[in-house]
Amino acid sequence: MEKIFCIVPVVIMTVIVFAAVVCRYILRNPIGWSEEITLMCMTWCVFGAASYAFYHGINVGVTFLVDRIGGKHGAAIVQMVIHLATIVFFLVLLYTSSMTLMNVMGKYSTAAHIPLAVPYSALPVGCVMCILRLIEMMLDSLKSR
Repeated sequence: MEKIFCIVPVVIMTVIVFAAVVCRYILRNPIGWSEEITLMCMTWCVFGAASYAFYHGINVGVTFLVDRIGGKHGAAIVQMVIHLATIVFFLVLLYTSSMTLMNVMGKYSTAAHIPLAVPYSALPVGCVMCILRLIEMMLDSLKSR
């Protein structure tokens, strides 16, 4: 699922940026909405990639505590606490981003006239995907013990 949120926006961004460059420098007629759409696609890509990074373990992590705790069980407990703290962070972010999303409902972007709910919904959707991945990782960790 995360791959869709990463690949599709990048393809759309590539096509739009290429078309914008051709229109601006060859046809001498720039596309006014290309930057807005590109930023919206980038937003969706970033929050889809965050969940994908959790799933594959390629996200940036500070392992200082996990490395310092001796034994297999101590490190597993610290890792579980870190996962729980990260879930709490994403729950707070989900709440605040949902409130922001409610505030932009009915408003449209300046150049492309796209509902602002489209880019602003990327954050709540990304938070839900990250929370689900973290829960999956915690359950896998419990099963492997």
